[in-house]
Amino acid sequence: MQMKLYILLLALLVLSACKKDANKACGCSNSSSACTDLPLPPPPGKDDIYSQPNYFFDPSYVDYPYFNPNNDNEILYYARYAIPLQQQQLIKYNLATHQKQLLFTGQLLSRPKWGRNGWILLNVNSQIYKIREDGSNLTQLTFDSLGSNYNPEWNYTGDKFVVKHQYKKPGVKADTLMSFLLVYDEDGQPLDTLNAFAYPKCWQNQKGLLLVSEGSSPFSVWDIFNHSETVLHSLKGEDQNPFWSPDGNELYYTSKCGLSKINYASGKKNCLKTRCANESYNSICISSSSQKILCMKEHLKAPNWYNQYYSSKLVLMNLDGSNEKEINMY
Repeated sequence: MQMKLYILLLALLVLSACKKDANKACGCSNSSSACTDLPLPPPPGKDDIYSQPNYFFDPSYVDYPYFNPNNDNEILYYARYAIPLQQQQLIKYNLATHQKQLLFTGQLLSRPKWGRNGWILLNVNSQIYKIREDGSNLTQLTFDSLGSNYNPEWNYTGDKFVVKHQYKKPGVKADTLMSFLLVYDEDGQPLDTLNAFAYPKCWQNQKGLLLVSEGSSPFSVWDIFNHSETVLHSLKGEDQNPFWSPDGNELYYTSKCGLSKINYASGKKNCLKTRCANESYNSICISSSSQKILCMKEHLKAPNWYNQYYSSKLVLMNLDGSNEKEINMY
């Protein structure tokens, strides 16, 4: 009996040590108290390799949160899976007064970006539009009949934006998909072309550094004025959702460890919030006052591999990952 008790205690100590070591490897000790760490059931056996899971999204699922760069009390969010899909909505919400305002109804291809000029960039039907922060003056900015534009990004002052441009180059056997980055002024007049194939991710920082990424490749930082590129080998494809601090010194992102940040100059990483198998942080945004992190927190419930249910909520926290609170918009 004593031997069994000893073995049980030893096993518990090992499991505890493993969990601590995992957090230590991520450089993180700030875990979510609500994290139940229920893993996704394993995929089916080799006889079912062609089967695909069914994905279900809660009608109240929200995404794409973004701070007003001129007012920390105002945010955007997108009701991505509203029913019917034609009723997907971009909503402005005031954190102090709890007032909502509908700005746009329709499907968006990438995250809306709120500029210091009072305009919000929208990616609709493979083209770029802007709309005023009060929901007025929806204006089309790009008109490429033979190409598509994605991931618009304002610069820090809001007098320029950049997009990823794609088009098909006719070939003998098959068309080749070509892509590069285009820089426009705030009215949609082309200014510059960058020979970069990745997607713009974040440009709103005082140093004017544009972060781009593509698939599993490392992140790259472009100095648009000098047409120079710096590859961040420490951040790879498994790292997602990057967002600059307003001063351009820190880069916040999500990783397999959770919510993290890296100092751009030193390369030093710091994990702010651990993640677990059934919860993850996405769509990070830093307030212009550098006081708060806003992000979407996604929850997965999967009774089996074939049926996966997703819900989400928006949360605020301090820059060190502490004091996480859900935003109750209902």
